[in-house]
Amino acid sequence: MPVLISDIDYSEYRILQHNLIHQQKLDSAKGMKKLENDIDIPMKKLIALFALLGCSPMWSCCGFDYDEQPIHKTHEYGAVFVAFKPTPKTANVLDTMLLKGAIVKQTNDTWKWEVWQVEGNVIYLRSDFDYNHEKTQYPWSMKSCIHYPELSLIMIDYLEKAILKIFPPEEFADEVILSDTNGRYKKNMPNWQYPSLEDWIIKKSDYFLAE
Repeated sequence: MPVLISDIDYSEYRILQHNLIHQQKLDSAKGMKKLENDIDIPMKKLIALFALLGCSPMWSCCGFDYDEQPIHKTHEYGAVFVAFKPTPKTANVLDTMLLKGAIVKQTNDTWKWEVWQVEGNVIYLRSDFDYNHEKTQYPWSMKSCIHYPELSLIMIDYLEKAILKIFPPEEFADEVILSDTNGRYKKNMPNWQYPSLEDWIIKKSDYFLAE
């Protein structure tokens, strides 16, 4: 049967609930151990392809909740993106993709893959995949809809195929090591909350690119 509690007790309950959920998320993140395990599963091949091309991915997001995702995962719902360290190789790869029409420069009014640089520190490649649907309040633009992820997955698939079409197999490295950016932050800020994760060794042969 229902039990009445005081406002003070309810407030204490909410604090305890928040602390428990927060600790569960921290434990979930620590349980990843390896960078490879922590990248959004729908993004793994795309990140691997960019890394094998010599780009420097820093972080990414698929923009939706996916099946069996870890409890600590959250997303920028409605947007799928990759953030890169601005290196000459990254700039060269993205410039080539711009030239081929696979991506466009930032306009803020399209669902297409847009690229821009923020104050010289980060290059963003992003698709606001539900842009048109959100404007019209289309039912599929609701993140609770089972079809919500489909537009993001279409955009991810499109970019993967564009990369493989634009760049010949010999331009991809046989192997590359991708390091977790949290490790660098944690060295400078010991109280950085997200755990450092082991390097991801990415092999060309794992993505059907072996010559």
